Amino acid sequence: FHGRNGVSYLAWLDGQPAGGGAMFLHNGVGELGGASTRMQFRRRGVQTALLQRRMADAHAAGCDTAMVITSPGSNSQRN
Repeated sequence: FHGRNGVSYLAWLDGQPAGGGAMFLHNGVGELGGASTRMQFRRRGVQTALLQRRMADAHAAGCDTAMVITSPGSNSQRN
């Protein structure tokens, strides 16, 4: 999905949807959120790949800052 200010991402691994995330663009800021990985694909780099792709796309869209909100101490914060 590619909306006016948002883009949805779906990561595939071994021919199956493994995880997803979203990115919203606001005045030069790329907000990365809504990410999750299916249980059987965890610890295989899905979220790292989604983060890298979304950050590259935000930069290509003219963003010079990226942000994400996570729960303290969570795996998402570690990523």
